Amino acid sequence: MVFEGLPHPMWEKQALATESRRSETFENHDFRFYRPAMPLPQEAHSLLLDLVVSTSTYRPWGGPKACGGFHPDLLLRFTTHNGPVDLHLCFGCAEAMFFEGSSFILVDMKEGISDSLQQIQQAHRNKRPARPLPR
Repeated sequence: MVFEGLPHPMWEKQALATESRRSETFENHDFRFYRPAMPLPQEAHSLLLDLVVSTSTYRPWGGPKACGGFHPDLLLRFTTHNGPVDLHLCFGCAEAMFFEGSSFILVDMKEGISDSLQQIQQAHRNKRPARPLPR
């Protein structure tokens, strides 16, 4: 399942305050997301999954970015034989955070991957106000 994150807490403070009061949001690992899951057509869903499961999408985390802090634009929830895995994707800093149980790992996305994922999110935006994040 794919869930869209609420507006950015630094760049979109007013929109975040407004959207946080909506009843159709939930918290996942200290960040808020909209429910229900985003309605993605099969082609977009397949492209998204191909990108996020590929080891060639990621590289080791390079340290903090000057983008206002990690803020997930999307949450992807998978179920593996070990249980649920949550993947938070931040387009502003091109980072991904994987959560499995109480463990997590933070990695960077390789050049251009974040832009491809953001295009999918923007094309199928369901609840989040349409304002691109600054780069």
